[in-house]
Amino acid sequence: MKKNGETRYLPRGGCVEKWLLFMRNFLIIFLMSSMSLYANQVTMAQKISIKVNNVNLKAVIEAIEQQTKFGFLYNENEVRQVKNLSLSVKDMDVVKVLDLVLKGSSLVYSIEQETILISTRERVVGDTVKPMEEWVIRGRVTDKKNGPLPGVSVYIKGTTKGMATDSKGEYKLVLAPQKNLVLMYSFVGMKMKEVPVSKPGVVNVVLEDDVSDLDEVRVIAYGKTTKREMTGAMTSIKGEDLISVPTSNLSSLLQGRVAGLDVSNMSGAPGSGGTATILRGYNTLSAEQRDFSSPLWVIDGVPITNMTSSLTGTNALAEIDPESIESIEVLKDAAATSMYGSRAANGVILVTTKRGKNGERSIRANVSYSWSYIPEYPTVFAGKESRRYKLKALQNYRQAYMNDDYEAVYPKSYQDVFGKYGGAYDYFWGNGSEYNAKYIDQLQDSLNSFYNNSTNWFKRFFQTGKVITANVQSLYGTDRFNSSVGAGFYDETGILRNSGFTRFNFMTNLGFKPIERFNIEVHLSLAYARRRRNQGESSNLIMGDGQNLVNIPKVPFETSPFLPANSVVEEYVLKNQEGVKEKNEDLFGRLGVALTYEEFYKLKYCSTVVYMV
Repeated sequence: MKKNGETRYLPRGGCVEKWLLFMRNFLIIFLMSSMSLYANQVTMAQKISIKVNNVNLKAVIEAIEQQTKFGFLYNENEVRQVKNLSLSVKDMDVVKVLDLVLKGSSLVYSIEQETILISTRERVVGDTVKPMEEWVIRGRVTDKKNGPLPGVSVYIKGTTKGMATDSKGEYKLVLAPQKNLVLMYSFVGMKMKEVPVSKPGVVNVVLEDDVSDLDEVRVIAYGKTTKREMTGAMTSIKGEDLISVPTSNLSSLLQGRVAGLDVSNMSGAPGSGGTATILRGYNTLSAEQRDFSSPLWVIDGVPITNMTSSLTGTNALAEIDPESIESIEVLKDAAATSMYGSRAANGVILVTTKRGKNGERSIRANVSYSWSYIPEYPTVFAGKESRRYKLKALQNYRQAYMNDDYEAVYPKSYQDVFGKYGGAYDYFWGNGSEYNAKYIDQLQDSLNSFYNNSTNWFKRFFQTGKVITANVQSLYGTDRFNSSVGAGFYDETGILRNSGFTRFNFMTNLGFKPIERFNIEVHLSLAYARRRRNQGESSNLIMGDGQNLVNIPKVPFETSPFLPANSVVEEYVLKNQEGVKEKNEDLFGRLGVALTYEEFYKLKYCSTVVYMV
């Protein structure tokens, strides 16, 4: 027998090699179990600090999620029913905190790795235990071409609980039964979709492409393009964003909507000018010449200067009804000069009115009624304070006199000026002699009660303004013909008495396509405007003879607050305001006919004829 090949047996019959192999596997399994148990104990031993008062269980769960790596799975309706919880702990284990808040409730918890499941206690029916009911919702998310969408976020609305679809676009959710359950499906480049779920089962979802605004049509100086292909600096505003505020001046609707566009309203008179629109910076430091920096306005291809009539004081943009606008493009760079030349040096604002689209058949009507008022009148001295101010100012009045050397000297007392010619130490006593003494009856309220009043004349000159707008529009379109016909009415009563603006407008756009590649477009716009103002208004002369800035009357500043209101004095003061009036009428007309022939891809011949009155 060879010793090297000798095999020894243990008393129980197992060989040494098998025994050593068994011990090694046992130790490996034991160590792995110990490490897993240790890791689980470390996870559960995470400590938190919470201080809440009279809250529900959901608030406690959110606090635990913020301080630990645990995630929760629960029925929100069940969790919200556990309320009136008050807790103040510091550095306590998560398990102990859950034991405290769930004590006495019908809910229990279980921990699986880093997920905590909160559910109701198992209900005992007879001698059997009925487990908690679960909903299993599974399905597949695809696009319109039935292609799977991996990585789609599927979650419960109002929570962050959910998952992502796998490589086949499939998902599976295991939830507690819930009422009013809504699942959300979101994916980059797709429109988000909400799906109500009333029972477990299969829920397949088809997501639609989210069309980017990069493909939206943009009107530029020399045609149309898409936002994707556009290289110039421009901003586009949709027409529906401009009708929220009723106004007679279109430029004021652009305030705060375009970066780099400065719109300053320097006059609040209805229908008047006084709105400085600056797009490419000021070319003058004079505030009265800002209109020279205004951009060029182009309405349906027709250039219009943002000017104010020298005869009626009506702004040229007041004839446009914001309800008829499809879009406004603001061209900021110098590319527009390729079409409009030096007139576009200060930028271009393109206004496109509505046109019927293929398949569109609609009639729209809009009526609105609004008010405008002065929230706070200017602070003025009146009555006692005004009298005190004026008396003090007159008492401090000084007038120099000539001394013996024929030098002008200001007196420092009555003695210095007494008997001197032309000097005065006090407006009332002059040079101190009784002969030169003066008095002002308006300031002597004790002697004349007629002037013992405190009247704020601004309140007599202003009122509550009213604005009425009405518009009706019909849109129709086929592949060969399209039309847009609209009529509008605008009437504004200004906050200054006997001021206002009224406009009637009619606009139509017609498009014909008698043969392929040949289009005929007709644009007709008519507007009648009437502007009311009184002789009390004053104007600054800007841009030649044009009356651009309408100021409020000077009468409220110059009329003494000592005079009584609601009397013959008020009738006299408001005579110009309520008596002599002006009615300025304007008639706007624009007719344009465009013939377009498309020879081949993106090459068009266009001829346009425009008539304006």
